[in-house]
Amino acid sequence: MTRPLAIIGHVSLDAIRTPAAEAGDVPGGAALYAALGARHAGAAVTLFARTGADWPAAATAALAASGIDTTGLVAGPGLTRRSVQRHDRAGNRRSAHHDDEVWWERTRALRPPLPDASSRWAAWVVMPVLPETLATAIEAAAPAGIPVIADTSEAFAARAREALLAAVPGLAAFCPSVAETRLLLPGRGDDDAADVLAALGTVVLQKRGADGVLLVDRAGHRRIAVEPVDAVDPTGAGDATVGAFAAHLAAGLPHAEAARRAMATGAAAVGGIGPAGLLAAISSLSR
Repeated sequence: MTRPLAIIGHVSLDAIRTPAAEAGDVPGGAALYAALGARHAGAAVTLFARTGADWPAAATAALAASGIDTTGLVAGPGLTRRSVQRHDRAGNRRSAHHDDEVWWERTRALRPPLPDASSRWAAWVVMPVLPETLATAIEAAAPAGIPVIADTSEAFAARAREALLAAVPGLAAFCPSVAETRLLLPGRGDDDAADVLAALGTVVLQKRGADGVLLVDRAGHRRIAVEPVDAVDPTGAGDATVGAFAAHLAAGLPHAEAARRAMATGAAAVGGIGPAGLLAAISSLSR
């Protein structure tokens, strides 16, 4: 049996605005979507995050019902992080909460707990966190030989560029979006930025939204397309793709095949508001 993945990061309660729908207090956060993505890809998953006093018990129950181990989902001080996700018809997203000091205060107060650093883990998947949390995870995982796969966000890439770049050599894979690589390596083209990151000693999966991903490893560049789908809500699709990519790598698949299969999980993620599409897809797989 494949060893489990530890998904480490933040959960949130989201206000989602798309051209077709609006919803509030939707359970979300990059770690939640990555955990569901890894589960959709067939991995055993434990989610490590801190919730606030207003986190709905029903959300934890839904994750557990999907097969995710929620024992690492623990209560923290105060209220849950809240975000606002606005998507336009062109597929662009605006995350206004990144300029909100309350969001940053909640991010600092609700730093995720780390798993035990033992060989029972196939990998640690660290979703967007403060750079010092990422550095601590890399340092903790190293003695046990646990590979660390990480993503970041525009918020952290904009405020902590040097610290994030310093962490990249310690990663087994780095999975930023195009927008994030533009912040990390301003002035470079998207392909060139992915090359620079890979040259630091990691595999790069550069997320490109509806254009799929660019994979850079020792075999060179591979552009992997995503099948067109009717998107209800793109929130969390990239995070789910990262979780699925990590799951397929943990199962022993080559990088390119892992990325191709992860595209299917990303497509499933856009099928409902918030995590509804992934939850439905996971449920259908178990029937």
